[in-house]
Formats: sequence, C-alpha cells, structure tokens
Amino acid sequence: MAARCAMHDYVFDKTKRRYCYLRERGRCFYCGKRLNMKNATLDHYLPKTAGGPDSVYDLVLCCRSCNRQKGDAVPEDWQQHVIDSFCRAVADGALPLPPGSREKVLQAVAQGVQRVTLEGELVRFDGAQFSLYADSHRLVRAVYRPGFSQAQ
Repeated sequence: MAARCAMHDYVFDKTKRRYCYLRERGRCFYCGKRLNMKNATLDHYLPKTAGGPDSVYDLVLCCRSCNRQKGDAVPEDWQQHVIDSFCRAVADGALPLPPGSREKVLQAVAQGVQRVTLEGELVRFDGAQFSLYADSHRLVRAVYRPGFSQAQ
C-alpha cells in the first residue's frame, strides 16, 4: 500500500511539473531564462515554511539559480499570485473539481476571487458569494452563499 501512495505522489508531482512547465512556456518565472524539463526546478511561490501549499497554484517553474536566490523569502504579492494561479488552474482544468461542480465553480471564479486564506491543510479562496476550499491536489469543497446563482 505504501508503494502505491508513493507512486501516486510521484505521478501528481510529474503532472504538476509538466503543467507548470507549459504554463510558464518553458521559461524561468523569475528571470525568463529558457529551461528544459531536466534543468527546471519548481519553487513554492509562498514557501512551504510559510504555509505554502504543494499545488500548481503555488508552484512556479524556475532555474536553480533563481530558486536558490529566492530561498524562503515571502514575496509581497504572494496572495494575488496564488489567486491568479488558482483561477488559471481551474480554467485550464489542471485542478480536479468535485463531480458535477465544474460550471458552478467556473462561474464563481469568473465573479472574482478576492481573498486567499491558509487554513491548515486547506487553502480557502473567497469571493463575495462563495468560498472554495482546496488541498494540494484538488478542490475539495465549494460553499455558495444565498443568491449566488443570481449574482453577477
């Protein structure tokens, strides 16, 4: 059983790496240097030491030099970056959603995510009429406030 979990994590890591590579168009997020899959690294934009999730919305493709230079620094714009990356991952289909929720989640994201909050193992994305909860691999729960479907 442990071997299956380890392989499952490996597949998720390869998929995340490939997604980030394509999203950044094969370039270092920080310096723009052209990278290939072998010399590229993944950096937690909000460092794990600061609670950053191990998800595509917090990972950026970068060169080893930039990754070392950034280290555990917390960028001032981490919240907006994570919100933007989350919205893109949802739109790209890179973040698995609960069954039957795609249209409603896309509608929520289109209305705008205004705030991100770290809640232990989960990350909460709030808009005026909704809260979306994600773990490191998928969206696990969506809560819509009364009147959501009519909200524009």
